[in-house]
Amino acid sequence: MRYLKGMGALAIALLLLAAPLEGSPVNNPPVFAGVYAGEQNDRTLRLSLRVDGTALWHEAEKTKDAKWTATKARLTVTFTGGAPPIVWTADGVTLTPVEWDHTVWGSDGPPRLKKLTGGTKHIPEKPIRQ
Repeated sequence: MRYLKGMGALAIALLLLAAPLEGSPVNNPPVFAGVYAGEQNDRTLRLSLRVDGTALWHEAEKTKDAKWTATKARLTVTFTGGAPPIVWTADGVTLTPVEWDHTVWGSDGPPRLKKLTGGTKHIPEKPIRQ
């Protein structure tokens, strides 16, 4: 009986060690990491997605910190500070918005974003001009 109790404690400890930590990029495929940019209605945006699940949202002269998660081809950017998230679908090198705050973006929503750089290497703060 004592052996079974010990095995149960060991099993629980192993499960806790195997559980992903908060902010872990387990569900964030590295293929999404990179710098994306787009423009619509005189609004220029740049979104930097880092492999660790953090993100930077650049609009005009303002930068917002954010986090991102992805499952299959659906990517969600959640802003720190409580701004509503934006949900995108990913198709190769393009992010297309599918859910957003209509009071901020109107019915057209944010622009589609094209990937400029990326992968699992270092992501520069500014997009590389080609």
